[in-house]
Amino acid sequence: MCKNVGRLEDVIGLQNDLNNLYKWSIDWQMQFNVDKFSVIHIGNKNLNNTYKLGNSNLRSSDKERDLGVIVDSGLKFADQCNKVVKEAYSTLGLIKRTIKFKSKNNILRLYIKL
Repeated sequence: MCKNVGRLEDVIGLQNDLNNLYKWSIDWQMQFNVDKFSVIHIGNKNLNNTYKLGNSNLRSSDKERDLGVIVDSGLKFADQCNKVVKEAYSTLGLIKRTIKFKSKNNILRLYIKL
């Protein structure tokens, strides 16, 4: 769930949405795992409020991974880029250690496959 929260009315609206979501989960007997919920406060006008789902406070986080992409509270992807570069170097290191005949074509084909 994503919502613009710059005023007190927005905070109340988001909490009401969370309350409705919790009520729905109780009505349909599909409880949420609150440990998997997190709140990222984005922007300088955000009020950094604490939100609840039922009786549990939702944890606040500076960065989260969603669909494999790491996003931080500043909407910067530096951690994601660093992760991808590290994985690429790891793959190249594996190829370098295990392959004896290192033509450009072979390395490229192996890198794409791994």
